[in-house]
Amino acid sequence: MLFKKNMPNLNFIPNNISDEQKTKAKQGELIFIPSNPPYHTPVETNPPNHSNPPPKTTTITKTTLATHQTTESKQQHQQQPAPAPQTCAPTTNIFSNIFKIDTTQDIKVIQEFSKTGYARTASTFTSYFKSRYQKLSAIFKREHVFDKPICSIYNLVQNQPLTIIGIVYDIRKLPNSYRITVEDLTGKISIVVPANNINAFEKSKKIFADMVLAFTGVLGGRNVFFCDDIILPDIPLQNSYKQRTEKPDVSFVFISDLHIGSKNFLKKSFQHFVDWVCGYYGGTLGVDASKITVIFVGGDLVSGINIYKEQQNDLHIQDLKKQYDEVARYFSKIPKTIKIIIIPGNHDAQRLPTPQPAIMKSFATSLYDLKNVIMTSSPCLVSVFGVNVLLDHGVSTSVLAEINSDFKSMLVSEPQKIGKYLLQARHLYPIYGEARGVLSPELEDFLVIDKIPDIFAFGHVHSCGYMNYRGVHIINPGCFEGMTDYEERIGLTPNPGWAYVYDLATDSVKALCFLDDDEKDLANGINLRAAKEKKLIEETTNKGNINNIVADLKIIGGAHTKDLLKIATKCACDEDNEEQNITNNLKHTCDEDNEEQNITNNLKHTCDEDNEEQNITNNLKHTCDEDNEEQNITKSIITTTKKTKNNEEKANGK
Repeated sequence: MLFKKNMPNLNFIPNNISDEQKTKAKQGELIFIPSNPPYHTPVETNPPNHSNPPPKTTTITKTTLATHQTTESKQQHQQQPAPAPQTCAPTTNIFSNIFKIDTTQDIKVIQEFSKTGYARTASTFTSYFKSRYQKLSAIFKREHVFDKPICSIYNLVQNQPLTIIGIVYDIRKLPNSYRITVEDLTGKISIVVPANNINAFEKSKKIFADMVLAFTGVLGGRNVFFCDDIILPDIPLQNSYKQRTEKPDVSFVFISDLHIGSKNFLKKSFQHFVDWVCGYYGGTLGVDASKITVIFVGGDLVSGINIYKEQQNDLHIQDLKKQYDEVARYFSKIPKTIKIIIIPGNHDAQRLPTPQPAIMKSFATSLYDLKNVIMTSSPCLVSVFGVNVLLDHGVSTSVLAEINSDFKSMLVSEPQKIGKYLLQARHLYPIYGEARGVLSPELEDFLVIDKIPDIFAFGHVHSCGYMNYRGVHIINPGCFEGMTDYEERIGLTPNPGWAYVYDLATDSVKALCFLDDDEKDLANGINLRAAKEKKLIEETTNKGNINNIVADLKIIGGAHTKDLLKIATKCACDEDNEEQNITNNLKHTCDEDNEEQNITNNLKHTCDEDNEEQNITNNLKHTCDEDNEEQNITKSIITTTKKTKNNEEKANGK
């Protein structure tokens, strides 16, 4: 492995070299680095689940940032004498083969979406769905051979086996059948799929409104079409790799959903990825980084601002422009000979409805200033050395998962199968106006997969997946963000720190993991669960309800649930004892209050009696006073009578 002065932003000096070599490296001199393991601790991460192994012409391998030596080979290596110091010619360069390739001539954006300034009206919706029907109907007629002749709905004849190509207007599940209403440019008809037709009945479970499909069957009475089979547009078997005359020895790298600016962004892991692209790991990972010509980034470069409620609590960088500046800081370290093709996602600075134009330059000026960066739309079709790459952020995958349980299970563990379904439907967003997804009504449907790609890459779901379907490589590269609260709620375990590498010379795909040991807990959501468990215990034990604690902790399923349950039980018991003491004290207080009340009542009663006695005494006194008054009056009367009598006697004596 070599370091050279003209390599961009070369500020990393490994620890596995002598002090003299470090001095030379700092001065810009060419030095030789032994090819030993990476400078950070290798990780042991379970690789993502992959299904449907590719054909013989295609191989896929997985590796992590660890040495690829078995125990036996290590022992043999230890027994061998140390090799003699090697010297390198000054002309040798790890990017020498890239310098010979003019990537600007071999990278072309074939199809992209650019927003136009026309107003959306009712006629826009009509044009949009007509465009969808006409494009997919043309695919059926061009690429399929039907046993039963194709007929428009208006020209159907009873009791004659025919094929209808229509757009689904409505679908309803009945007790013993599915009833699907479809329409074409000539009319509308009801199609019945009976339960005894197992093949067609199972296909009906994965049919959504606005899909364009072919139905074979017979027209019965009352304008009802009885279906024998349901046919998706699908893709034919691809042999484009075998047909290529030139197969340059180059590689493409696929990453997605960096979410820079989030507190859960795995900055150490992403730095390992950047270092690997710059050639700092040499051939340790089994992939020659000097062969990389293009890096495809599938959207959600940043975490964004106000994407969901209270997002500011989850952000490390609160300013959107500064988030993009941080992205540019990482990408500026990548050699300018490597092109970086970037599309937007639902967290980026662009409108939410699909399709999305390129990220707004007013926010991502620092990215637009990088000469090796190509900003384009989601979706887009890019040709690299004759290889057609269909790149989309993949918002429709979560929309399908929200309305169909089968797709929800795929989203969690096998997102590549949803990518396969989109190829079969020949549409990147087959359903309109459902769940949280938003489609923009354009004059033309840009989401129809008309030209079949060699590679179909998408992101959004944060879980890794790969498969080869009929010669098309389907790649979902995961993310570089740890588990979020939303993912924890829906039971989605992300696969952070992964990147996928496509080797054009061998038509093979390899998965590489750059997850750092220090970020494992953040990646797996252990810190998130621990915080939620702690908060749950604090909130629930305040209520003293141990049953709620047990039930909620079992739902969370954290790593320390048993210990937390013991703590919660103890807390609850302590609170129960405290509540009992409080209850007893209250009871005692109530008894004392009752006793005091009784005493008060007795005192009051005594006072009342005293008052009554006083009143009686007063009454007696008043009575006595009255008696005395009467006695005085009597005495006065007697005295007066006596005086009157004496006066009379005196008068008579005279």
